[in-house]
Amino acid sequence: MPCNTQELDLKNICLESNFKKHSKSHYKVRKIMEKYGLIMAGGNGTRFWPMSRKKRPKQFLNLSNKLPLIYEIFEHLAMIIPREKIFIITNIEYKKLVMETFNYSFPESNIICEPLARNTAVCILYSLLKIKHIYGNGSIVIVPSDSYIGNNKLFCRNINDALNYIEQSNDIITLGIKPKFPATGYGYIKYSNSMQTIKKVLEFKEKPTYETAVEYVKSKEYVWNSGIFISNILSLIENYKNFLPVMYEQLIKNNTYIETLDEYHKLKQLYPLLENISIDKGIMEKTSQIKVIMADFIWDDIGSWDKLKVYHKEDRKGNIFVSKHVDIDTENTIFYSKDKMIATLGLKNIVIVEHDGVILVCDKGRVQDIGKITEKLKKEDKEKYL
Repeated sequence: MPCNTQELDLKNICLESNFKKHSKSHYKVRKIMEKYGLIMAGGNGTRFWPMSRKKRPKQFLNLSNKLPLIYEIFEHLAMIIPREKIFIITNIEYKKLVMETFNYSFPESNIICEPLARNTAVCILYSLLKIKHIYGNGSIVIVPSDSYIGNNKLFCRNINDALNYIEQSNDIITLGIKPKFPATGYGYIKYSNSMQTIKKVLEFKEKPTYETAVEYVKSKEYVWNSGIFISNILSLIENYKNFLPVMYEQLIKNNTYIETLDEYHKLKQLYPLLENISIDKGIMEKTSQIKVIMADFIWDDIGSWDKLKVYHKEDRKGNIFVSKHVDIDTENTIFYSKDKMIATLGLKNIVIVEHDGVILVCDKGRVQDIGKITEKLKKEDKEKYL
């Protein structure tokens, strides 16, 4: 359903999910850019092991018992952008998973496939070049597939504010999240202390130490980096040309093969040569065109097991139960199993996960390190558990 405005200017109309073009004979409008959405869904989600595996990584999991993460993000974007103009970029190995997750209703032509993981800078640039080659310029909303968004209407309002702004500007907009606590797993954005809704970004800071995060939160000059970006396609490509020129030149050569039978073959040869770098480090830390809007909606990065609390309520002792369970004197503990009984006695601050023949028992304060377990499994040739 439409979001937050009833103005007749098409620039401010939030498109319905069953998008219908409005006739220019009915409204006096100015020409506006087409809107596109891009969902990044190529990660392995190792911190959600053992439930997140190579055969079904985190973005395809149904952690809420409602919809898989990637489907939830798609539904949020579809409140703003026509469904047929939303794209998913993922690893070629996950193409079938995308189709299955959407019950084969998602257009196969809108699944952009990478031959291997190469971080966010590459996947975004390849997607931009491909969309521009096929459809031309437009506005684009780029969203990670593992973001939790808690209020559709407020999300819609913030995205529309950004889309309206970039139609008159070549800036890149990101959405900043007001910090709730000194998180060390998120990036931070320092912004100018102005009264304007859209604020200038002064600097990006990668995941800080706990002591530094405390200072950031106390200063009230920083917001969390949501990883959501809104931009004009041409403007964002130009930033790649300026700040990641080698990557730009390498990928621009591949334009000749887009939408041909040779496209994937050529891309497979090229991808290993491309720099493995995030868009935050490659572009956002360097450009002067980045601005931030303070997000009004509830947001979280579903990165590790402690984030289950955004979907499941804690009991009065801080426990989360997504399993059959019996507990005595147990506090701040997470239980997760599809069909096994979990019984505990005298535990505190523990994560217990049973899935597909594997049991994880982890200190709750170490969930960010679960990726170290998957690395050790690789070294010990135990990849059948990955």
